[in-house]
Amino acid sequence: MQALPDYLDRLNPAQRAAVTTPLDRHGAIVAGAGTGKTRVLVYRMAYLIQNGIHPSRIVAVTFTNKAAREMRERVRTLVGEDQAQALRMGTFHSIGLKMLRRYGNIVGLRKPETLRPLDPEDASALLRRVIKAHLSADEADAIKPAEALGIITRWKDKGLLPGKLPDPPTIEHALAEKLYAPYEQEKTQSNCVDFADMIFMPVRLLSARPEIAQKMHQGLSQLLIDEFQDTNPLQMKLMNYSRQPYGMA
Repeated sequence: MQALPDYLDRLNPAQRAAVTTPLDRHGAIVAGAGTGKTRVLVYRMAYLIQNGIHPSRIVAVTFTNKAAREMRERVRTLVGEDQAQALRMGTFHSIGLKMLRRYGNIVGLRKPETLRPLDPEDASALLRRVIKAHLSADEADAIKPAEALGIITRWKDKGLLPGKLPDPPTIEHALAEKLYAPYEQEKTQSNCVDFADMIFMPVRLLSARPEIAQKMHQGLSQLLIDEFQDTNPLQMKLMNYSRQPYGMA
């Protein structure tokens, strides 16, 4: 039997059991804040690599670029630079953006390979132009661009397209409904996507073309998700398309 790595001695019994879960099983870490959930995922990646899983077959998903960088650095201290750099690690949004740049024509993007991501400030600026073009002066005074963006983002998080929205509960929702379709058209013409699109559009893409999801599975062995408890339903749906590999969250 192969000797266990020395770094496992730094873990408590529950953490060690999670890290050494058999490679052909799924796992979920249920613990409070500050109990070492991310540490377990870092050690799990090292354990997988040292048990024969090539790092390029491991996908690790985080919520922020900073968290991804920190996790990769922590793995590097355990397995070395080359192995850590080969890991497929990123945020939900960076993974979604890569997918759109490769397959975005399927969901109506004109030049997906040069697709430009909008941060919230840029998206609000674009919405400001849409408001000016599509709302009356009185209507424009009743809703701010950031407010409209928030409403549209929440619709996308629920998988809702223009023309398929519930009855608006407020004036602001009614105004945002008027803006949704022209906002999407403006983004398409400008070849850009907002943060919500980076999850919403890949889910639509994979739903329409399941063979692409199958292609994504090829070469993957393990999926790990940091801060899994914070995933929203649409992010979870995106990850479900990668459910074939064994995973830990």
